Amino acid sequence: DEEALLDLAIEAECEGDVSVMPPDPDGPWSDDEEKIKCVVLTEVGELGAVQGALAEAGYECSGRLVNVPMTTVECSDEDMELNFAVIDKLDELDDVDLVDLGLGGP
Repeated sequence: DEEALLDLAIEAECEGDVSVMPPDPDGPWSDDEEKIKCVVLTEVGELGAVQGALAEAGYECSGRLVNVPMTTVECSDEDMELNFAVIDKLDELDDVDLVDLGLGGP
């Protein structure tokens, strides 16, 4: 639970925000091969400390960097089409692993 996670993060000397949320099947952290029970979000510089604290407490975990939008904006249909065109172009790049639309996320 979130309270236990916060205690682990404090013990690991994390100073940033740490939160727990249920997995989003369409989120950037979803993976068909893994059975994700929850998602822990933390500051990028504290990922290793939180992951280490969870592992030390006996939780099986893996870490991954994701970009989570701080705010969202409404788009017109025309703007949405332009956004999808850009997303399609990004998906075509060899160096891009994942483009998340953020439509089902937090």
